[in-house]
Amino acid sequence: MRRPRPSASIVVAVAVAVLSAAALEACHKQSSGTADFEAKPSAGSPKATSRGITFASLSYDEALSKAYAEQKLVMVDLYTDWCGWCKKMDRETFSDPRVGQATRGMVPIRVNAEKGGQDVARRYRVDGFPVVIFLDGKGREVQRIRGFVDAEEMLRVVESLPRVPA
Repeated sequence: MRRPRPSASIVVAVAVAVLSAAALEACHKQSSGTADFEAKPSAGSPKATSRGITFASLSYDEALSKAYAEQKLVMVDLYTDWCGWCKKMDRETFSDPRVGQATRGMVPIRVNAEKGGQDVARRYRVDGFPVVIFLDGKGREVQRIRGFVDAEEMLRVVESLPRVPA
């Protein structure tokens, strides 16, 4: 006895569901990948440029110390090399001049969660990427953004943050 063949619409629906699930999983799993994205922090103090945020060339501990001394917040961009949404956020959100201006009074840093930033990712229980965590100078979490956000949403979050950390 022959089995009936599934209709083309069922096959297409199943294929779309499988591909969608795989794409979603790719931005939430924690595995190593190839290095095709390299954060390029600037030396010295962070500043807003016409291209958006310029990330400070500081370690996590150095950024906390600077933020504590200057009564600023730390903006930690936790990313991985393989995360497509991380790259999209870099291109579309962090490069927006308005976001650069809004974060000018912070200490923004990038932390590769798989290459040197594993302890930071563990400390803040990061389970997906991208994630941006705003910290006070003592390392206490003030706000967290999970997943991709556009420039408008990033501006809303940044504008809602306290100006002087507790």
